[in-house]
Amino acid sequence: MKIWGYVSFENDDAARWLENLLAKQEISLLYEAFDNLIGENTAAHLKIKECFVAIAAAEILAQLVGQPTIQPVVAPGKLKQLAAVLTYDQCKLRMIRLAIKSTEKILTEKENSGICQVWGKDESDSALWLAAVNNMLARLKKAEHDLSF
Repeated sequence: MKIWGYVSFENDDAARWLENLLAKQEISLLYEAFDNLIGENTAAHLKIKECFVAIAAAEILAQLVGQPTIQPVVAPGKLKQLAAVLTYDQCKLRMIRLAIKSTEKILTEKENSGICQVWGKDESDSALWLAAVNNMLARLKKAEHDLSF
């Protein structure tokens, strides 16, 4: 890996996925990222690449629904086309629930999650990674709560 860090896009797989998302501007790439982890044909072992991509997709979704990190990775203007697709609250809510379910699966199925196994070996940044993912999860849950009422 050329890129490595605890932030959602500090790995090669997430960075490549983001480049593809920005080039294509297709909401289906978000659905696909979540479906790879929670869809009907999901393998028992969660591949590290699929985990990295799902977390990156969840972070982009958090930004799209008004819950970005303090320093968003992508300038809001670059996501205009995707934001235009997510105009209906029911569409946003469905996507948010997929992102939450995917992220929670990564965190709870530690023995089957390639990403958790990697972070388990790197104690120096594992707490920072876990805090960043939990922060994103909290932001998604806030967006879910706000849209549910």
